[in-house]
Amino acid sequence: MPLKWRACTWRDGMEGGLGSHAFCLVYQHMTGGFGDGQWVWTMNGMPHNAKVPLLGFADTADEAQRAADEIFDVWLERSGLMIPPSA
Repeated sequence: MPLKWRACTWRDGMEGGLGSHAFCLVYQHMTGGFGDGQWVWTMNGMPHNAKVPLLGFADTADEAQRAADEIFDVWLERSGLMIPPSA
């Protein structure tokens, strides 16, 4: 099934003393088959035990962005990690 990829949105976070990790929200548009016309959002760079959804569907790209951002914030809160403010 052909997919159209959009640019990633990178979110940087610190994992305790283990160094820096990058979190990427990836958006793809399904052009045919199951989920036709929907945006699929996925998250890369997240731990497998995050206990939050790492995949979801949305009707628009903006909705996908909001959903993925909300899930990231939930994961960040549950993880207890902090993202230093940008300089």
